[in-house]
Amino acid sequence: MDSLLHAMEGIGLDTTLLSRGLPGVPTASPIRGRRIEIGAVRRLYHRADRMANDPLLGVRLGKGIDDGAIGFLGVLLWHAADLGQALDDLVTYQWAISENGGFESRVDSEANVPSRCFEYVPIANAVPANRHQMLTVVSSVVHTVRRITRGAIDVTALRLPDSLDSGAIGRELRCTVERSEEHLAIVVRERDLSSPTPHRDPRLYELVKHYASELHDRIVKRRTLVGEIQTCIRRRGFVSAKLDAAESDIGLHRRVLQRLLADQGTTFRQLKDETIRDEAVRRLTSGTASITSIAAELGYSEPSAFHRAFQIWFGVTPGEFKQSDLYAG
Repeated sequence: MDSLLHAMEGIGLDTTLLSRGLPGVPTASPIRGRRIEIGAVRRLYHRADRMANDPLLGVRLGKGIDDGAIGFLGVLLWHAADLGQALDDLVTYQWAISENGGFESRVDSEANVPSRCFEYVPIANAVPANRHQMLTVVSSVVHTVRRITRGAIDVTALRLPDSLDSGAIGRELRCTVERSEEHLAIVVRERDLSSPTPHRDPRLYELVKHYASELHDRIVKRRTLVGEIQTCIRRRGFVSAKLDAAESDIGLHRRVLQRLLADQGTTFRQLKDETIRDEAVRRLTSGTASITSIAAELGYSEPSAFHRAFQIWFGVTPGEFKQSDLYAG
């Protein structure tokens, strides 16, 4: 997140204004190590998209984010045996370093020559993924492919949905752009996947791969725990859900739960607020239920309490929120 904010500042965006009111996204101090809600990060991107009004926003941010932002994954990509191994590691570990989404790999049936498609798939959330947020990741991978192969290999094509300016992006990235129905994707020829990375250190790769596998397993377990707690919060009535209910449902002592959540950079209270916020947004923007009934379904004793909570979250009432595009920013 620190690297993203610096990249936004680097292209002239006011990050203080962009992050205002977003939970967990301050700009005054480093936030490395703390869990930032996926919805908050997505709203940050939606705001940046509107503020910049730039068809190349995601490409510019992809260039501006430093290699350190992806941690161990950067080492794996640079020191893999060949491009295929590097992209396989991207598919495996992108999900571990980002809550927004990750890559899925498949044989590309649309290409004229044997190829593989690496498609970026966002995780479902009440706040939809921003097009430039996904473009930031995908364009950075295009640059990485060129850098780790020293320009010997390039992507065959970049696939983009109609919501993005394929012409401008293709010219900026100097690559062929094809239309995609939904997700962004990178296409690479099968024969190019066996291209060796010229500057690899096999021992360093194996050391980092061992660390990455252990970290990946821990992150998956923690996210499973977070998902179980959020499920408990929904089942136990949102506002009325208590920590002792999670303790009972999951079968772990509260101190163990609190320690595990602290390792993830969050607390039961923060997860509860996040779950209620996301559900409130989902119900307000995807159905016809009244605000009064939504408040009751979320466990608020009075609609006024729901109104107060909403104004704390977003600075507007539920009614104003529903009539605007604030759910996306």
